Amino acid sequence: MLIDINTALTTLDGQKMFEARRDKDGNDIREAVTLRNICIGALLAETKNPVAGEIKFKRYQLATKIQSSEREINLSSDEIVMLKELIGQNFITLVVGRAYDLLEGGAAITNKSVAA
Repeated sequence: MLIDINTALTTLDGQKMFEARRDKDGNDIREAVTLRNICIGALLAETKNPVAGEIKFKRYQLATKIQSSEREINLSSDEIVMLKELIGQNFITLVVGRAYDLLEGGAAITNKSVAA
């Protein structure tokens, strides 16, 4: 399935979600939370239970595939299942719902890319 990985996640009232972080110079910045951020964060997060190295490597490979994509990425059904499982384990309900909608091609979200 072709997915715009730069789509910003929104709150229930349609406002973009933001996260605070520091840039490379140590300055505080606000950055829109995108599907890219959520997917990569979920793939690279530590899990409660031990995970085999081969599974970690598959997660790493998908994270690098997502990171290197310009905007749209073609994800297999197995990749989407993995992402949904990991996002569900690592994020709050609103983020999970918005990410699942996007990964399933949901039209319930205003699909406005950050890069647009």
